[in-house]
Amino acid sequence: TPVTAMADGYAMASGGLGVVCVHVACGLGNAMGMLYNAYRAGTPLLIFAGQQDRRLRLGEPVVEGDTVSVARPWTKW
Repeated sequence: TPVTAMADGYAMASGGLGVVCVHVACGLGNAMGMLYNAYRAGTPLLIFAGQQDRRLRLGEPVVEGDTVSVARPWTKW
């Protein structure tokens, strides 16, 4: 996602930590390319994924998944 790329660029330019918040499933899925780039570059990046209102969890569309397994190959923790 563009915000993940911006956080990666910020971290590279500033020498600090890039921080980004994405939606829990589809947002993390869209961010995986940039997360991989940050991982390969050794960029310090904190990415966290948030869920929508819990009352909407069982409705359509399906917007949740096993995000830990998705992100595990390209994350440190």
